[in-house]
Amino acid sequence: LPVGLKVTEQAKLLGAQWKSLGEADRARFHSMAQKDKYAAAAGDDGGGSGSAGAAMKPKRPPSAYFLYCADARSSLPVGLKVTEQAKLLGAQWKSLGE
Repeated sequence: LPVGLKVTEQAKLLGAQWKSLGEADRARFHSMAQKDKYAAAAGDDGGGSGSAGAAMKPKRPPSAYFLYCADARSSLPVGLKVTEQAKLLGAQWKSLGE
């Protein structure tokens, strides 16, 4: 998809792509969705997007970058958008070096 499209425009393009898919391609996606449904119903996360399994899955410990961001975020100016914060924190992280 082209960058910068609104969500509604993305949905229209994806819908048109879905309609143009052949039965074999659609069947592949339907079987993946069915497998995720069964995994979610069984309580197994299975790597799918089901929320039932994700709620019980333990979280990974945060990476060094996330720990740094949590600590350094308090020193950023107030009123920045999340994207602006991410850019500043990323630049600060890169300047730290190894």
